[in-house]
Amino acid sequence: MLTSPHPNSEEISAQSSHHRTQPSPMLSQETARGAGRVALHSSTLLHRFSPAQVIHPESEPEILQVIQNAASRGIPVRAIGSMHSYAPIFATEGICVVLDRYNRLVQIQGELVTVEAGMKISALNELLANRGLALPIVGAIDQQTVSGAILTGTHGGSLHHPSMSGYVHQLRLIRADGSVLTLQSSQPDFQAVAVSMGLLGLISTVTFRCVPAFDLQGESQSLSMDELFQQFDHIHQNNQYVDIEYVPITDNAQVLTINRAAKAGITKTSAFVNRSGLERKIKTFLLKGMLSLFQHRSFNWLHYLLLRFHETNIYPTYQADRSDRVLTNLDQSYYDPIPLNNMEVAVPYHRALEALQVLRNHFRQTQRYPNIFIRIRCSAADNFWLSPAYKQTTCWLDFREYPYTGAFFSEVIKQLEPLNIKCHWGKENPLSPEFLKQRYEKWDDFLQLRQAWDPQKIFRNDCLDFFFDPGSKSFPKAVNLNHQPIENNCKEVLL
Repeated sequence: MLTSPHPNSEEISAQSSHHRTQPSPMLSQETARGAGRVALHSSTLLHRFSPAQVIHPESEPEILQVIQNAASRGIPVRAIGSMHSYAPIFATEGICVVLDRYNRLVQIQGELVTVEAGMKISALNELLANRGLALPIVGAIDQQTVSGAILTGTHGGSLHHPSMSGYVHQLRLIRADGSVLTLQSSQPDFQAVAVSMGLLGLISTVTFRCVPAFDLQGESQSLSMDELFQQFDHIHQNNQYVDIEYVPITDNAQVLTINRAAKAGITKTSAFVNRSGLERKIKTFLLKGMLSLFQHRSFNWLHYLLLRFHETNIYPTYQADRSDRVLTNLDQSYYDPIPLNNMEVAVPYHRALEALQVLRNHFRQTQRYPNIFIRIRCSAADNFWLSPAYKQTTCWLDFREYPYTGAFFSEVIKQLEPLNIKCHWGKENPLSPEFLKQRYEKWDDFLQLRQAWDPQKIFRNDCLDFFFDPGSKSFPKAVNLNHQPIENNCKEVLL
């Protein structure tokens, strides 16, 4: 095995060291200093919570010591990376392990690349590109950590590829009892751990199964929904990657197909450019105002006119480029942050058109159209116990709402519930534990494994308790910043 065999390994090591010394941008001294706490904000600007202690480990032994100390005192512990999740699955009132200093390359052995859990996908992509490698699939964002991405089942848009977890060869997992397991993808327990939201332990390192670097090129087209229904399966079967934005009020869809390119050219031209602080504030203010107006049916005419003019400009103009640069596209919230609540519904692929028709009919009948496009992507089946794509090819319907009321998401769930749906774990999940238990074949097996590995439930939090331990006594919830702030009355716990 080779450790950092690249000729510029010293430079990369220095860069990693530099990254580890930077203060986390998510920390803010918002609570009283006398309370001994800081407030942490999610990168999506939706959630805030105040852990009893924030720790920045730099090695596996340090992480192990934190978990052992927490377990001995019965204090909850959660690890965080970029906190990009739209659900507060990272929140804790106990010990918060921030992985921003645990983000180095561990080793490379051929196409197997091992990195520490806190490395961001963007850094991994650069590291791989420098060595002529790439991941076969990535999500639309590259700011998550590798551990956060795989634990929540982050997926891309390809009928020919599973989620990123499907390209993990090996994990090192630190359990509640202090033991460290090395799990390979061929082992049964790996199927439980790979998508587990951190409930079975804290991931230390991840080994990805990579492929030789490749270039991609995207091409967009506008279709009516009738045309999309006719071509839906053909588009997905005959293109390597597909990303679709459905615009309900115009009854059109913008389709981006992405395939191998013979040669890389100029970097994609992004529709989202860096702006000055004032420009960003003005654009954000105007966008919030428009989204608020578009919630009212009396403004449907204006909503239609503006989107009819804008919808064909949804996707950037693409030249052939490195695969990860082409695939990480279009997360506007990263460039111009607006607190958009996000829900992604997983529908069996064979029922995708039925789901779209149900939604289309509902919008037409009620004349209440979502003020933000509905994103459509698909992914191949996998074997991870808690993956929404477990043993089924899946179509993902991504819904966003601002201002957030919850009513739109509830309407969507009510319409789609009969279609054997599930929801992305890293986004808002309105489904009940009882409903989900019926949909996940390995639900009870997962609960039994969790009880065996973490009987104290030190890796718990409120958000996950709702689904996996609904009878438990919870700590105060993280504050959702799209609602009135909830006073945090929990007592201070310091190690």
